[in-house]
Amino acid sequence: MKNLITIAIVLFKFNLIFCQNLISIDSLSSNLNKVVTICDSVASFNISKGSAPIYYIFLGKPFPYQKLTIVIETDHKEKYGIIHPGYLSNRKVCVTGKLTENKGRNQIIYNGETRIKVTGY
Repeated sequence: MKNLITIAIVLFKFNLIFCQNLISIDSLSSNLNKVVTICDSVASFNISKGSAPIYYIFLGKPFPYQKLTIVIETDHKEKYGIIHPGYLSNRKVCVTGKLTENKGRNQIIYNGETRIKVTGY
């Protein structure tokens, strides 16, 4: 019985931490500069050229019409590990992080406090 109560408490706390401020991908503009959780399908993926490539995961719609971009710099790619277009293609992803804007586009830059979870198709 103690184990069931412990598991329930852990799951409840995880749910509070990860799903805090869960918002729709269509309500991004009203949540700028806030830490939010957004879940949607990966529409497309891009890797920049150069010695330190940057990984871009586009949610909602394919680039250049994406609703949200997850930006992962090379040094964080090694920590995350599953950055592969074939793996992420059409999968549902939940990302928790600070929502910002760059050149009129919504983005979350992956850092030590950002969480990304691949949830399925």
